[in-house]
Amino acid sequence: MVEAQQMLREGVSFWGIDLRNVGDLAVRAEKLADAKAFLESCQAYSSPGKLKNLRYAASEISVHAEAVRTLGLMEAVRDFVARQGATAHWLSLAETVLPAEHEWVKRVRAARQEFESAIRGADLPRLPEEFERLSGTLRPFKREFITLYMDLHTRARLGVNDDKRKSTLLTDPRLQTLQRLAGIELMPRQQLTDFQNRLAGLKSCFALTERDLDASPICPHCGFRPQTESVVAGGVMLAQLDKTLDDVVTSWTSALLANLEDPITRHNLDLLAPKDAQAVADFVASRSLPDPLDSDFVQALREAFSGLVRVAASLHDLDQTLVGDHGAATVDELRGRFESWIDKLLKGKDRQKARIVLESGAHENNENQENG
Repeated sequence: MVEAQQMLREGVSFWGIDLRNVGDLAVRAEKLADAKAFLESCQAYSSPGKLKNLRYAASEISVHAEAVRTLGLMEAVRDFVARQGATAHWLSLAETVLPAEHEWVKRVRAARQEFESAIRGADLPRLPEEFERLSGTLRPFKREFITLYMDLHTRARLGVNDDKRKSTLLTDPRLQTLQRLAGIELMPRQQLTDFQNRLAGLKSCFALTERDLDASPICPHCGFRPQTESVVAGGVMLAQLDKTLDDVVTSWTSALLANLEDPITRHNLDLLAPKDAQAVADFVASRSLPDPLDSDFVQALREAFSGLVRVAASLHDLDQTLVGDHGAATVDELRGRFESWIDKLLKGKDRQKARIVLESGAHENNENQENG
């Protein structure tokens, strides 16, 4: 009796629903208090002999029958919460793992709203039936989520074989070539940084089991949350990054060759040591980087480009300058904006020696402008 009163007073939460407000349970709390006082007064009649002196009429006793039935209902509520509360909490947490617009999330929320409406409108004697009906829907939702999550996790995380491919890329000679060339001031180093960040962002996890998810809807090994992470297949990403590595090496090679053909650079080549000058000449002739790429060759390129000035420019700033909020523009307007952007970028610099390197970020460009 005391426990039932406490439940009604403090509330019983299930799946975010306060079951205390179901039907007129709260109103019945007053009747429980009267019934409690009545039953306590009956403790004095502890033997058949004492019952002969019972001072209550049948009508006074029967008035508390409703309270006894309320106790039965409260027992059903408590039993239901004890049996299904953990699953409901699990589902509530699972909702936060998937994007809010995911079809599974929408169906779970609709089921919860339907359940809340059903129990609020149900006759109290039928409350246990509603509880049993809901019990039959919770477990399928959980099983469906586990299957869904396992599939997303498999796609978003690297398995054993893909983890080995990632390790191979981390030590790939092409990447090592780019890392050495990044020491040359004219190189668009942001491309290398972006590549390394994307590769590092691919996480490996091949320990997740359905038993893990039965305890919690989040992988205990890597904390994968589809709501905030990409679910592009790791194997696909690795293939893209492998191709990107080829593209960046090709792009940087072309940039080096183009700058070596510059008149200022040609003059500097005459100042190199014969061995270094020959290495650079062989590179220009073959149109391919030496393999392996040693530090002497990189230093020779640094010296050859020493007369040139690297000017880092932000692609974001360029986009804002040309497009921004201006809307449609004529050819002359667009050309004017671009030339103004170039003038601002090269202010105080020798245009003949300046080499603009477009970067994806704005931070480095700002620093160069301040130092320039």
